[in-house]
Amino acid sequence: MILHIGENTSVDSREIVSILNLADNESPVTRDLLGDAEEQHRLLEVSGLTAKSAVICAGARKPGGVTENTRVYLSPISSMTLMKRMYSQSNEAIGEAYGVQSKKMLSIIRKITGQTTVG
Repeated sequence: MILHIGENTSVDSREIVSILNLADNESPVTRDLLGDAEEQHRLLEVSGLTAKSAVICAGARKPGGVTENTRVYLSPISSMTLMKRMYSQSNEAIGEAYGVQSKKMLSIIRKITGQTTVG
């Protein structure tokens, strides 16, 4: 599935390793990770707006578990909104594949969004 992360940028959700919240104070580990990604020219800004989240994507795996083409996207969309989109798309795909909605997926979406119904 494709996840829209801002402006004209979308990523394959199967490649997403992590979505980090940048709206709160960044931890030293996050700062180091972003600094390393920038030094390696793997840090990509989605827009000129303030980044609210970092989406870490892994490319093709090499022998030894190292990934090639690892990228970190700085997105103006909050990490919570991106997570909601991923879970919503997953739920739709499950529904299409099986003709029903997964109760567990529905429960996760409700917890994340605070909704009593998902439509």
